[in-house]
Amino acid sequence: MPSVDVVHLAPGLFAFPYFLGLPAVAHFGQLMAPEQHIGKSYRPTGPKLLSPQDVAGVFAKILDRDVKYKDVPFKAFHKAAISLGLPTEQVVHIRYYAEEMRNGVYAKSAPTDHVERVTGKPPEAFETTARRYIANPELILPGFKIGSKASAFAMLFRLIMARPFDLEKWEQGRGYPLLSSPTLAHQCDRWTAASDRSEINILPS
Repeated sequence: MPSVDVVHLAPGLFAFPYFLGLPAVAHFGQLMAPEQHIGKSYRPTGPKLLSPQDVAGVFAKILDRDVKYKDVPFKAFHKAAISLGLPTEQVVHIRYYAEEMRNGVYAKSAPTDHVERVTGKPPEAFETTARRYIANPELILPGFKIGSKASAFAMLFRLIMARPFDLEKWEQGRGYPLLSSPTLAHQCDRWTAASDRSEINILPS
């Protein structure tokens, strides 16, 4: 709408998916001076680029136990999501995030200084976020808790028994726009060029 001022934000991978397996792991700002930002685009990131191994290291440090990262198919995450009661809408979206992450999309031109540029404060370190989530797991999902070792075993049993279903069919049944030959971000020259400039590739209206 012509009369509406817009600021474009494109965050990368959010922190919360890393915390969905917290029980098993544990037991085994505000926009400042908005008129300055109207019409601009930002890619907010944390203060440093982290690998999955780095994230596992943060968990190990906070939980004081050995934590190893293991690359698994998305089907395994889908089973875990079902066992945790994660809404299918979120699973569907995370599926695309996961594919882009495997292709290094969120590492491109990261980290940026956009959080500090917009809020006047540096971005929070992942360890700080992790400590807050681990201290209060309900920030991850309502009713989510670390619980006892027995409850963690129960969750793992539910994971084993969970039966993943056809997510594309689920999308189709709800009228999601399905593309026959979609182009992902890392496959798009315009997106790559914009990312190299730490910008968002915004299509002309």
